[in-house]
Amino acid sequence: MGCAYGYELFRPDGFWLILLYELGVAEPYRTQGLGRDLLDAFVNFARGKGHTKMWLFTDAGNAAAKRLYEGA
Repeated sequence: MGCAYGYELFRPDGFWLILLYELGVAEPYRTQGLGRDLLDAFVNFARGKGHTKMWLFTDAGNAAAKRLYEGA
């Protein structure tokens, strides 16, 4: 139905960061809250590892992703 994955990266300044690299939901399951559930699960995973900030990016024209991230 969907997936979310990312990376933990060690920065040269001695800090770890977490990057949400991709979050995707198959077309038949969109607009049912699955994207938000996946985002929440990723954030909870990151918090459980001690992260307090997260990086992510999306294409400027990806209105659905922008709505999801702004709503979070």
